[in-house]
Parts: sequence; structure tokens; C-alpha cells
Amino acid sequence: MTKLGALPFIVVEGNDKKLWNVQASGDWSADTATGRKYAAELLNHMAETDNPGLLYHVAKAMGEGEKFTGIECGFFTHLAAAALAG
Repeated sequence: MTKLGALPFIVVEGNDKKLWNVQASGDWSADTATGRKYAAELLNHMAETDNPGLLYHVAKAMGEGEKFTGIECGFFTHLAAAALAG
């Protein structure tokens, strides 16, 4: 089972968790690929841990960020594709 802190966009320090800790490179193509990868890893983690509610918490943390980058775009594009695929 994947531990929460093993997800590359989450930082766990003691009892504190930062659920969206990303740094865009400025290369839109690379950043959207990173976002798609992060979404796939989150979906796998949620399935392994039976914790679909984690998506809400990640999205909420994402909304607390300063800007929307290619990482977020790729993340939500992957989630949309997975939802459409059923």
C-alpha cells in the first residue's frame, strides 16, 4: 500500500501535511505531463486505500495556491479522461 507521503506532490512532516506541493517548470508540455502523472498516482493511491475523499482535500489544497499551471491542467485533464473511461 502506498503511503500518503510517498506521493510526489504531498509533503508530510510529523502531523502536518501539505497536499499540493508542486513547482511548475514553465514548460507547459512537461508540466501537463507531470500533472497527468500525479493524477494517475493519486487515483492508484485512492483505490489502494479506499479513500476517494482524498481528491477533495487535494483539490482544496490546490485552490489555496497562487496560480493555475500546466501541472494542474494535466492533473484535471487526466482525471476527466479517467472519469469518461469509466
